Amino acid sequence: PLTTRFGHGSVTVTVKMQINEGGAFPWHYDNPAPPNKRKVTIAVYLTSNWQAADGGALELWPFLAPPPTSIAPRMNTVVIFRSDLVLHRVEKLKPTARRTCFTIWFDSDNVNHDEDVNLREKHLVQTSVPHLRRSPLQRSLSRLLYDAEYRSSLSECFGEASREYAISIKLHDAHCAPLLKNAKLAEFVALLRSLQADPIKT
Repeated sequence: PLTTRFGHGSVTVTVKMQINEGGAFPWHYDNPAPPNKRKVTIAVYLTSNWQAADGGALELWPFLAPPPTSIAPRMNTVVIFRSDLVLHRVEKLKPTARRTCFTIWFDSDNVNHDEDVNLREKHLVQTSVPHLRRSPLQRSLSRLLYDAEYRSSLSECFGEASREYAISIKLHDAHCAPLLKNAKLAEFVALLRSLQADPIKT
């Protein structure tokens, strides 16, 4: 990948060009937490002759939404989303296929405020769910809520026999374990899982 970063005044833009042959990207937010300043992500796909069997689709998963939305990396497809609000991944690409795209990130000073980062006890109630759907606070809960999906995407990306997979799983567990020691938080995550299983309740 080739990456270029430039700024004008208070606006900073990063452009990254990628040509992938095989591989995958696990579930993540483009702005996971401070000191990251990404506000908006734009992905522009330049893949010619793409077929479904090639893989490499972009999957977007808004918080507590039904199964992810899959977007094919076809030529001239443009995807725009909030860097701190949309969990996403790239599914595994067939080794003989090619995925070409460039990604643009717009940075902002108007991200990762206290109310976007610090999950508090007042949020751990069902009535806060609509707010969490629209708030970057969801990032504090996503690894817990989507634990199985995070693990599966790491396996797909690295292969379970790899050193990278072992390190990534350890980092994932290190993030989740302290949070789950909080009984009220663990109870709230269980509630979120039940709401995810039955969206009508939300």
